[in-house]
Amino acid sequence: MRNRTIIEMVKKELKHLSRKLNDDHILFFNRMYNPNNLDSSINETIDNMDPDKLDHAFTQVERTIHKKYDSRYFLDVRGGCAAIRDRYHRDYDESYPGLHSDTPDVVIYKHGFKENGSWNVSEEDINYLKEKLEELNK
Repeated sequence: MRNRTIIEMVKKELKHLSRKLNDDHILFFNRMYNPNNLDSSINETIDNMDPDKLDHAFTQVERTIHKKYDSRYFLDVRGGCAAIRDRYHRDYDESYPGLHSDTPDVVIYKHGFKENGSWNVSEEDINYLKEKLEELNK
């Protein structure tokens, strides 16, 4: 990898994802990519990484997080809407109370319909989202 802009983008995203790692994972990461300074922060290690190692490091962090959270994408159904959301998205916030088409981590959104005074999501839309969810998490 030689493009400076891409390198910086990957480093920025790697730093974001690394916030989900625990201390043991960070120590392991430092052993792999900064063995002479195990006490450095993960951000320092990432800043000083050989760009040729970024792809491998990114993949490692993704796999570690995937194991920790079971799967990257998940189905969120509530209050007359349903969506596939991305746990790895930089703006993912599991405590965010809303679910809208413009929620940053939403990958696919389906809005429901109002019937007899309550909001519902069609079975067809739920099945569609489940099918897409399975494809995304392969």
